[in-house]
Amino acid sequence: LWSFVTVIVAAIAIMLVHTYYGYTARGGPAGVGEAVGHSVRTSLIVLTLVVLAVSLAVHGQSGHFNLSG
Repeated sequence: LWSFVTVIVAAIAIMLVHTYYGYTARGGPAGVGEAVGHSVRTSLIVLTLVVLAVSLAVHGQSGHFNLSG
């Protein structure tokens, strides 16, 4: 369940980043290429932060995982 939540939140965040850079692209094909580069770099950073935030919210800071029943 938590993995599903992480994927959904990450997908929404990445779509928002790419949509923003896509709508604000100017300058023809060169501007679109530049916007793609910015959006990919920004989405990688946002993805890392989203996964970190959700993981900390679910598991806490202790890092003790009990995998045995």
